[in-house]
Amino acid sequence: METIKNLIAKPAPWLYFVLVVALLIIVTNNSGTINDLEAELDNANAEISASETLTESLSDEITIRNDAIAGLENAVAGNDSERVALEGQVATLSGQLEDALANPSCPAAEPCPEAEACPEPTTTETQ
Repeated sequence: METIKNLIAKPAPWLYFVLVVALLIIVTNNSGTINDLEAELDNANAEISASETLTESLSDEITIRNDAIAGLENAVAGNDSERVALEGQVATLSGQLEDALANPSCPAAEPCPEAEACPEPTTTETQ
């Protein structure tokens, strides 16, 4: 009994016990917080990975669209050269038409082939 009285009467052992219990509570609470933070970190890493994947796919889409734009620009440039060539042909043909109208050189007319005379229509009159 004397030992128990000494333990109760002296504050050091109780203080140690209270400190141990407080540390145990703090460690338990912190482990929950650490688990929560680790879960949030895992979620953040998953979001970063998804964002990287999205960025790569968008980059591929931009590359495809840039290629399409370049193709259209080449087609437009080809159409411009084709248009210029057609305008040149129109100018040449217009000049030839003006020359032909100004200086007609008609070939000699060919005689019409002799046509066979159509037989006279026969009519049957009834009286």
